Amino acid sequence: MIGLLTLVLMQVWEPCAPMPTPGYGFACAAVGSRVYAIGGLLSDTAPRLAVEAYDVPADSWITGLASPPGASSYAGCAELDGKIYVIGGWDGHSELARVDRYDPAANTWDTVAPLPWPRWGLAGCDCGGEIYAIGGYSSNVLGYKRTVARFTPDSGAGRWEVVESLYTPRTSPAATIAAGRMCAVGGLYFGALPSFESYTPGAGWYQYKRTMRVARSGAAAVGWGKWLCAIGGQNSHGPLSSVEVVDVDSGSSWLNAAALPTPRVFCGAAVVDGFVVTLGGSDGQGAVAAVEKADSTLFPLSGIEEPEAGVLLQSTPTWATVASGHVRMTCRSAVIYDGSGRRVFAGTGPVDIRLAPGVYFARVSDTDGRLTSGRVTVVR
Repeated sequence: MIGLLTLVLMQVWEPCAPMPTPGYGFACAAVGSRVYAIGGLLSDTAPRLAVEAYDVPADSWITGLASPPGASSYAGCAELDGKIYVIGGWDGHSELARVDRYDPAANTWDTVAPLPWPRWGLAGCDCGGEIYAIGGYSSNVLGYKRTVARFTPDSGAGRWEVVESLYTPRTSPAATIAAGRMCAVGGLYFGALPSFESYTPGAGWYQYKRTMRVARSGAAAVGWGKWLCAIGGQNSHGPLSSVEVVDVDSGSSWLNAAALPTPRVFCGAAVVDGFVVTLGGSDGQGAVAAVEKADSTLFPLSGIEEPEAGVLLQSTPTWATVASGHVRMTCRSAVIYDGSGRRVFAGTGPVDIRLAPGVYFARVSDTDGRLTSGRVTVVR
């Protein structure tokens, strides 16, 4: 097998329409083709009360959306079933247990069951139809937290239950799904952390031996198939522009990816329509309005062989498109394998199949009957 791993070092971040209301420490989640920036701070003493949405295909912002029930910064945030949950946070005076839910389709807010404890500087993540509130900080006993709670929507206000704690206490970690696992990345525990953990329900958290090249708290994180991507953040040297990726399946070493044009901490990030979108944050002097996006060239995806034929794959096949989990191929016939080499599809084209997030390998006969092969990445 050819094991080459190509690391993209070129500038791949493309500037986009800037935030109408710059801020940091805001709640951030994607619904459909839009990324929402909710609340946060304009400065260390001024709350950002705006709710705004960046439309990725249109490269434009939607403003004037319904405000949440109260101010909140450094909250956890997660999307579930097309609704955005803003979890805990800081209202300028104290940490919150409140959990507010936004419905973008109706542009309305409601409030669901509160956290088991007030908390700010926590991460939120949706996993398996439930939402997790991870780590954080409380001004009462011990400060830095390992505790994790899980929200089940049920009917009405839903319910929270405390589940397995993190291996390491983490304030201001990032959280996302990569390779089907929920991951908590970096954070603060008497200093910025370089470590990350993944969670399996019922089995708890596993802390990987391979740490990030740069310790970081207040970073953003996204998953792209098997790749976990840590973006920005800060450590003792100040806000960071560096971006790192790791293959969660193999737990191999972290790799540097193309750096952000602007150092930033407490920014937002999401994967939308095949792009990693990063928005806002603080550069240490104040709020940043900049928004950038990067495509799959951010990730080291080349150099893996097709399972049966041993042919080096094209990095970006022209005959395949991916949208909302659907893989479409213009071809006479196709065979598709998952990352373990298991065949998941074989048939005639054209192909339109829905696949779970991950990296897939395809061998096709194109419309002219020529044999070719390539990699297809389906992101969450």
